Amino acid sequence: MATYKIGTRGSLLAVTQSTLMKNELERISGESFELVLIKTQGDEVTNKPLGLFGAFVVGCAFAFGWTPCIGPVLAGILTLAGSQDTIWNGVALLTAYSAGLGVPFLLT
Repeated sequence: MATYKIGTRGSLLAVTQSTLMKNELERISGESFELVLIKTQGDEVTNKPLGLFGAFVVGCAFAFGWTPCIGPVLAGILTLAGSQDTIWNGVALLTAYSAGLGVPFLLT
Protein backbone atom coordinates (compact mmCIF):
# COMPACT_ATOMS: atom_id res chain seq x y z
CA MET A 1 0.00 0.00 0.00
CA ALA A 2 1.39 3.40 -1.01
CA THR A 3 1.80 6.28 1.41
CA TYR A 4 0.58 9.61 0.09
CA LYS A 5 2.30 12.80 1.19
CA ILE A 6 0.50 15.98 2.20
CA GLY A 7 2.61 19.14 2.17
CA THR A 8 2.01 21.69 4.92
CA ARG A 9 3.69 24.72 6.40
CA GLY A 10 5.02 24.41 9.92
CA SER A 11 2.69 26.84 11.69
CA LEU A 12 0.42 25.47 14.39
CA LEU A 13 -2.69 26.38 12.37
CA ALA A 14 -1.41 24.77 9.15
CA VAL A 15 -0.29 21.57 10.90
CA THR A 16 -3.56 21.31 12.81
CA GLN A 17 -5.66 21.74 9.67
CA SER A 18 -3.48 19.33 7.69
CA THR A 19 -3.63 16.73 10.47
CA LEU A 20 -7.41 16.92 10.54
CA MET A 21 -7.50 16.48 6.76
CA LYS A 22 -4.98 13.62 6.90
CA ASN A 23 -7.00 11.77 9.55
CA GLU A 24 -10.23 12.20 7.60
CA LEU A 25 -8.62 11.05 4.34
CA GLU A 26 -7.23 7.96 6.08
CA ARG A 27 -10.63 7.21 7.61
CA ILE A 28 -12.53 7.59 4.35
CA SER A 29 -10.08 5.99 1.94
CA GLY A 30 -8.27 3.44 4.09
CA GLU A 31 -5.01 4.66 2.53
CA SER A 32 -1.94 5.89 4.41
CA PHE A 33 -1.01 9.59 4.44
CA GLU A 34 2.05 11.40 5.77
CA LEU A 35 2.51 15.09 6.57
CA VAL A 36 5.60 16.73 5.08
CA LEU A 37 6.61 20.10 6.51
CA ILE A 38 7.52 22.62 3.82
CA LYS A 39 9.81 25.49 4.74
CA THR A 40 10.41 28.33 2.30
CA GLN A 41 12.58 31.42 2.33
CA GLY A 42 9.47 33.38 3.27
CA ASP A 43 9.31 31.41 6.52
CA GLU A 44 12.88 32.39 7.35
CA VAL A 45 12.89 36.07 6.33
CA THR A 46 10.44 37.69 8.73
CA ASN A 47 12.19 40.99 9.39
CA LYS A 48 11.65 42.46 5.89
CA PRO A 49 8.24 43.76 4.82
CA LEU A 50 6.91 42.78 1.42
CA GLY A 51 6.76 46.38 0.26
CA LEU A 52 4.08 47.97 -1.87
CA PHE A 53 4.60 45.74 -4.90
CA GLY A 54 4.74 42.60 -2.75
CA ALA A 55 1.47 43.54 -1.06
CA PHE A 56 -0.11 44.06 -4.48
CA VAL A 57 1.07 40.65 -5.72
CA VAL A 58 -0.14 38.87 -2.58
CA GLY A 59 -3.51 40.65 -2.85
CA CYS A 60 -3.86 39.60 -6.50
CA ALA A 61 -3.01 36.00 -5.66
CA PHE A 62 -5.51 36.01 -2.81
CA ALA A 63 -8.25 37.50 -5.01
CA PHE A 64 -7.50 35.00 -7.78
CA GLY A 65 -7.82 32.09 -5.36
CA TRP A 66 -10.97 33.26 -3.58
CA THR A 67 -13.01 34.64 -6.48
CA PRO A 68 -14.32 31.25 -7.66
CA CYS A 69 -15.36 30.44 -4.10
CA ILE A 70 -16.92 33.73 -3.08
CA GLY A 71 -18.65 34.73 -6.32
CA PRO A 72 -21.25 31.96 -6.68
CA VAL A 73 -21.93 31.76 -2.94
CA LEU A 74 -22.34 35.52 -2.60
CA ALA A 75 -24.66 35.53 -5.62
CA GLY A 76 -26.79 32.86 -3.94
CA ILE A 77 -26.88 34.71 -0.62
CA LEU A 78 -27.79 37.99 -2.34
CA THR A 79 -30.58 36.23 -4.23
CA LEU A 80 -31.92 34.70 -1.02
CA ALA A 81 -31.55 37.97 0.89
CA GLY A 82 -33.41 39.88 -1.84
CA SER A 83 -36.32 37.43 -1.81
CA GLN A 84 -36.95 37.51 1.96
CA ASP A 85 -40.25 38.73 3.40
CA THR A 86 -38.60 41.54 5.36
CA ILE A 87 -35.41 43.50 4.92
CA TRP A 88 -34.23 42.32 8.35
CA ASN A 89 -34.30 38.68 7.28
CA GLY A 90 -32.09 39.61 4.33
CA VAL A 91 -29.79 41.62 6.59
CA ALA A 92 -29.53 38.61 8.92
CA LEU A 93 -28.45 36.35 6.03
CA LEU A 94 -25.87 38.84 4.79
CA THR A 95 -24.58 39.38 8.35
CA ALA A 96 -24.15 35.64 8.87
CA TYR A 97 -22.33 35.34 5.54
CA SER A 98 -20.06 38.28 6.37
CA ALA A 99 -19.28 36.90 9.84
CA GLY A 100 -18.49 33.48 8.39
CA LEU A 101 -16.14 35.06 5.91
CA GLY A 102 -14.51 37.59 8.22
CA VAL A 103 -14.22 35.96 11.64
CA PRO A 104 -11.57 33.37 10.59
CA PHE A 105 -9.36 36.21 9.31
CA LEU A 106 -9.71 38.05 12.60
CA LEU A 107 -8.86 34.94 14.64
CA THR A 108 -5.67 34.06 12.76
